[in-house]
Amino acid sequence: LLGQDSSFVEGDVARIFDALDVEDRAAAAAAAAAAAAAAAGASAASAASAASSSAAAAAAAAAAAAAGAAAASSSVGQASNQGSRSQLRASRVHLQPLTGPIRPPATFETWDDFDAEMAADQNAFAEQQHATSPPAQNGKVQVMKPPKKLLRSVGQAIRDWNMIEDGDRLCLGLSGGKDSLSLLHVLLDLQKRAPVKFSLACATVDPETPSFDPRPLIPYVKSLGVPYHFLGDAIVDRAKISMQGDSLCSFCSRMKRGMLYTCCEQHDYNKLVLAQHVDDLNESFMMSALHNGQLRTMKANYEVPERGGLRVIRPLVYCREAWTRDFATKAALPVINENCPACFEQPKERDRIKKLLRREESLFPELSGTIRRAILPLMDERIYETIKQLNRDLEERQKTNGKKKKSGRKGVENESRKRVAESEAGAREETRARADKRQKTSEGS
Repeated sequence: LLGQDSSFVEGDVARIFDALDVEDRAAAAAAAAAAAAAAAGASAASAASAASSSAAAAAAAAAAAAAGAAAASSSVGQASNQGSRSQLRASRVHLQPLTGPIRPPATFETWDDFDAEMAADQNAFAEQQHATSPPAQNGKVQVMKPPKKLLRSVGQAIRDWNMIEDGDRLCLGLSGGKDSLSLLHVLLDLQKRAPVKFSLACATVDPETPSFDPRPLIPYVKSLGVPYHFLGDAIVDRAKISMQGDSLCSFCSRMKRGMLYTCCEQHDYNKLVLAQHVDDLNESFMMSALHNGQLRTMKANYEVPERGGLRVIRPLVYCREAWTRDFATKAALPVINENCPACFEQPKERDRIKKLLRREESLFPELSGTIRRAILPLMDERIYETIKQLNRDLEERQKTNGKKKKSGRKGVENESRKRVAESEAGAREETRARADKRQKTSEGS
């Protein structure tokens, strides 16, 4: 692609050098040209002699890198389950060999230092977003760095909810969707920078349906050097036999969650990482309020008591769905389409709520942030016991007031009957007295 226009090559390489802050451009270009030419089958000496000036070196390096990168990226493309995506990834030119010496990722003492780093260098990152995923090097895929907005929001959520502590063993539930794949690369980046040390693994549940095949994730995760657990179970077939009065989506979700819990127990992971974002939380809140009459949503960090103290964390609770979608697209992540057969083949209420919120957000752009502030207390696992106790107290008062009303009505009825009886007795007494008086008068006559 770069070889089509030499002026484009020189101008674009110059901009890349500016963005990456390479000090010795001529030396870096000559070294890149030599390495790329050697990878393509040419000798390093001929490439170095061709790089007599910085512009010529950049052009030679770009042309050689185009051939080498296309071949290397074709192996990465095999991780995708779509042929068109594989061809697209193989045709892209990765300019990582032209970058020269790059500053290694920084490490931080505290989360405040991490936030400060995430807020800096916005201009440099804007240039980096135009690049695609670099090819595999030493058997590992080099993916573009996640956006600082995404990193900063995840770091804030981890700090606010105390999600990750030193020595934690995390297991990410990797569905193959844009959210879980984006979170995987965010956590890999945080591993190098965060002030706490933690280990990371991934687990995928294969429901064994024709519409969802996550097997392309196996070589991809392996190329990242991340421990991986691939769990297979015919969940949809089991639902046809065992599901009673429930939706396929709910049944599948419970089965997958149970398998992930078991995987964490068997391999000694103390925290299960899920990739629901703030849009998922907003939708769950609306569904719970409108259809169940309850104040509930997904929790940010909670314990699963029946699983030996296993905790579930959601680092994306402050992130919008659009952020993960943009990153997955620009980084060419191997997203598995239709990653939930129940949701895609049988759209239910969540899809209607999603459309409702999208329509309202077009009128009120701050809607998502407003709902997030409203449901922030509901992300805490402790609030639900308080809500339950308040509901129990209210029901008890209602029962007590109902008994008082019943007893009050009985007293009024008794009093009324008593007054009627007294009135009737008085009337009878008066009638008897008049009868006696008439009788005496008659006898006297």
